[in-house]
Amino acid sequence: MLRDQGIASAQSTEMERITILMLAASLSLTGTHRILLDLLEGLDQTKFNLLVAYKPEFRGPGNDLVPKIKELGFRILPLRGGHLFNIKGLLDIHKIASKYRVDLIHCWDSLSIMARILGKINGAKVIDSIGNPPVGIEWKEYAAKRISSIFLTGAVFQSKGSQELHHKHGPNSFRWCKEEVIYNSIDLHKVPHYDLKTKKKIKKKYGFKENDTILSNLGMYNAQKSQEHLIQAFSTLPKHYNNIKLLLIGWGEREKFLKNQMQLLGLASQVVFTGKKQKNEVFELLSITDIYVSSSLWEGLPIAVLEAMAMGLPVVATNVVGNSEAVVDNVNGYLVPAKNPSALAEAIAGLIQNPENRMRMGEAGKKRVERVFDPKRFVLQHQEFYKKVLGRV
Repeated sequence: MLRDQGIASAQSTEMERITILMLAASLSLTGTHRILLDLLEGLDQTKFNLLVAYKPEFRGPGNDLVPKIKELGFRILPLRGGHLFNIKGLLDIHKIASKYRVDLIHCWDSLSIMARILGKINGAKVIDSIGNPPVGIEWKEYAAKRISSIFLTGAVFQSKGSQELHHKHGPNSFRWCKEEVIYNSIDLHKVPHYDLKTKKKIKKKYGFKENDTILSNLGMYNAQKSQEHLIQAFSTLPKHYNNIKLLLIGWGEREKFLKNQMQLLGLASQVVFTGKKQKNEVFELLSITDIYVSSSLWEGLPIAVLEAMAMGLPVVATNVVGNSEAVVDNVNGYLVPAKNPSALAEAIAGLIQNPENRMRMGEAGKKRVERVFDPKRFVLQHQEFYKKVLGRV
């Protein structure tokens, strides 16, 4: 009798768990998919059964996070086809939703368009994670999202600014869905500490001198991150300051363009392109950085900026959505107009000249991460939102 009760209790617990399919075209080192990883690591697995599906053949930024997700013990389900809307891949999503009795599909990119329809067919709710504001959306995608948004049941925005712009100019209608702004997070306890001896070794490893002042930028080499404005701003600094270097941490289709610009400006000995780096390597490079710079034209809520703040770095950032909710002007950094290399250079120069201010802003940034971008809050907000969307509050 007791054994039967135990089995019934276990079955009841399993029935109560919410099955969520995390759906993304790729599982890369970009900020978007690292947020997905944070959820996988943080969600309560006694309450949530988590599956991950992606397209191994998709020509995107890569799938570097796959080994880590497997190491955590999550089931990763491949979708066929190299394109977003491959019919075989869509059939795979349908089969997964049916086989595993998925309650909710949480989407991280344009795969959500078909997931909305498939969710309706399979009786699953669909949530979109929306980071960037609505910039550069082609009319076909705009129309598809507008039409399919009737089936969207939830939207998680990374910043208030992005939410406002999507309501004004975005392709989705949010009339039929629930919404929540959930800031990205950084766990300060997982941010490594580097002593002076280790930092010296890292500097030597990358060919820097001990007294070099290092600026860093982290992100894909693309139009959004606008590193050409940063390189242009940087080109004016070596005329006034000795031993100044620029680290461009990332990879992407504009690498050749940016390197040509660097050569034309005579900066080959002062600008370092690192290529793609794993998370531990990124922290290594941030540990030897003096000033972090974001030259982006738009953002959702940049993980890279939060990581720099967590490492105690002052930040110079463009005053765009996302950046402006991470950086408080003249508190933990400076906000400057986008596409304005002279303003970017002036703010950087001000911090180079004032080490005390750099230290003050760095400490303020770390405190802001602890107060506003806490991982426990991030996970709990998602858990509550999932329940709200499913009507299980």
